[in-house]
Amino acid sequence: VSSSWVRDNVATVLDAFEGGQAGGTALADVLFGKASPSGVMPFTSFPESYVDEVDIADMSMRPSPGRTYRYYTGETAPVWCFGAGGSYVDFDLAYSDESALPTSLATGDARAAALNAAGGVNVTVSVTNTDTTRAAAKVVQLYVRAMSVDGIDDAELIPQRRLIDMAKVMVEPGATATVELSTADGAPSFCTFCTNDATGLVRAVRAGKYALEVGDGCSAELSHTITIEGDPAVVV
Repeated sequence: VSSSWVRDNVATVLDAFEGGQAGGTALADVLFGKASPSGVMPFTSFPESYVDEVDIADMSMRPSPGRTYRYYTGETAPVWCFGAGGSYVDFDLAYSDESALPTSLATGDARAAALNAAGGVNVTVSVTNTDTTRAAAKVVQLYVRAMSVDGIDDAELIPQRRLIDMAKVMVEPGATATVELSTADGAPSFCTFCTNDATGLVRAVRAGKYALEVGDGCSAELSHTITIEGDPAVVV
């Protein structure tokens, strides 16, 4: 069955992965409204045309139209996006205090903000459950998107966006909860503001414009721009 047809013709799809011993009970709770679904897609579901556009023997992330939500640039939108998921309630998201977020960083400070928990840029998000009768959980995801990077002209070298932190929060009916996310992951291989050069060997924080976004692998509900300035700060 074509997944694109399902998306366009079926009102709701419940996807369950390896539910284990209690999986049947959990599915019943969701189907009969006892619990609100809160899971999100762990991968990107591509359109059928994708199999004709990539070389199945080439495992590189970057050959056009690109693999995964990080590099896919195809003309046809994904059927379902990485990080997307439904709920029986609607949530309103807002920065708790956007004025506390930096608008500019030096490359060295951005390197520290990516690698050291103490120096991370903390993003606090308010999550409001607009339903007044049902409690529900929300997975809040923080992505970084490189809008422009000095010294890198090939767009295929720059991820479209990259997940850097997430948290799941249960919100009571009509209430607001806060979630604190951070740019600091402590691992050079996942350095938040890093990009590779054309050789793939030099990983560094480079000057440019970057957006911290709250949303999923395809789109953002909240976005905050940070300008990074200075010479490249090499990580590995």
